[in-house]
Amino acid sequence: NIHCLDYIDTDIGPYREIAISIATHPATGFLPGPIKTLASAAKFNFHAYVLHLPVNTEISAVGGQKIFNFPKTLRDIDIRDTGAHRIFTLRDHENLKMIMEIECKNIKTKHHPQNTKLSRFNIYTYLDPENRFRRAIFKINQVEKGMSFLWPCISLRFGDHPMAKKIEALGLGKQIHAISSPHFEGILDLEG
Repeated sequence: NIHCLDYIDTDIGPYREIAISIATHPATGFLPGPIKTLASAAKFNFHAYVLHLPVNTEISAVGGQKIFNFPKTLRDIDIRDTGAHRIFTLRDHENLKMIMEIECKNIKTKHHPQNTKLSRFNIYTYLDPENRFRRAIFKINQVEKGMSFLWPCISLRFGDHPMAKKIEALGLGKQIHAISSPHFEGILDLEG
C-alpha cells in the first residue's frame, strides 16, 4: 500500500506524509490469511504492517516516533498538480536526492453524507509482520472520494537513494485499487 497524504488542518499544523505499508489481515479468526485480508477490505477495515512513514515536518516526525513508535523519518515531499495528474515527489531531506515519485491520475470524486457507511473506513496499523502489536487505528471519514478498481491510474518512478532500493526490492505488484479523497477527516487512536 502507498498512501500519499497532504494534511491541511491538524493539531500539529499542516504536513505531508507518504505511508508505505504491506496489506495484511487481522491476527484472529479461522480463515486463511488472504481470505481474511479480502474480507476485511470488503468491510472497509484495512490492516497494514507499516514499513516507512516519511513526513516533511520535524514535529510530525518526532511526534510519530515518540508517541506512536511509528517508523517516521524527516524527508522532503513535493506535490505538483498538472490538471490531469497529481505528482508526489519524495526526496532525502539532507541532499534532495530523489527516493521515489508517485504519479496519480485524477479520479472523479463525489461528496458523501458525513459519517455514513459509504464514507467511513478504518486502517489498523501494525508494527510487526505477525500482527501481534497493533499500534493505532486511523479512523477516516471521507467527505469527498472517488475509487478505481483494476484500472491503472498510478505510476511509480524510483531514484537511486538507499530507501528507494529497499522499496523497489519489495517487488510491488499491479495496482488493484485506488482511492482519491481530496477532503477527509481522520482521527488516529493509539492502542495498547
